[in-house]
Amino acid sequence: MLAATVCGALVVLRGPDRAFVTALAAVIGTAAAWVLVSVFWPARADRTCPSCGGGSLRRRDRRSTRGVACDSCGHEDAHESSFLLVEDEGDAIEPIVLGERTPGRGSAR
Repeated sequence: MLAATVCGALVVLRGPDRAFVTALAAVIGTAAAWVLVSVFWPARADRTCPSCGGGSLRRRDRRSTRGVACDSCGHEDAHESSFLLVEDEGDAIEPIVLGERTPGRGSAR
């Protein structure tokens, strides 16, 4: 956002010269780098328990993307998202999300 503002200020104050081209290239390069990093190094599920610090966090319910439980200390949180855990385990997300939807909400049938 800051780089885009600087690009706009350079166009207004100095016109389209080398500084503008450099700033614009930096904005486009940053966006391209962000996309490449997101594609090649996606987010991983954090299985660290907030209570005991162990790495044994799991989903509470295999049919939901909400709720986690720790096998080590018994910690449970019904409201914490387990969306990344579903992806990490390789389960299909679409049937789970469709099953969690409230009937009639947002459907145009």
